[in-house]
Amino acid sequence: MWINQLECGTWQSPGDFGLRRGRLTPAYIQAGHTQHGLLTTWTVSESGSLVNEIPVSGVSLHEIPLYDSPYISVRIGNKPTAKYIGGFSIFGRECGDYPQDIIFSVEYE
Repeated sequence: MWINQLECGTWQSPGDFGLRRGRLTPAYIQAGHTQHGLLTTWTVSESGSLVNEIPVSGVSLHEIPLYDSPYISVRIGNKPTAKYIGGFSIFGRECGDYPQDIIFSVEYE
C-alpha cells in the first residue's frame, strides 16, 4: 500500500478464497471466481505501519509527504516482484462477506 507514492507496507493474503460463494455475492458473479476474502485494516501511525494491528513496516505518519500535494493519494496494488503476481480482489458492501465499502479516515490533532 502506498500513500502519496510512499510505500507504507506489504501484506500477503494467506490464500485465495474462491471455493465458496461470498455471503453477499450477487447471483450474476460466476462460480469459480474469488467471491470473498478477509476484512483488512491498514493503519499508519507515529510508530509505523500495521495491518490488522500487526507491524508490516517502520514507515511512520511523519514520513508521508502529506503537504506536497493538494490531495492524499492511496494506492493498493501488486509489486512487479511479488511472489504471487495474479492480482487481488476488493469487495464492497454488496459483495463478499462483509457489508462494508472501503473506509478511509484521517485523524489529526
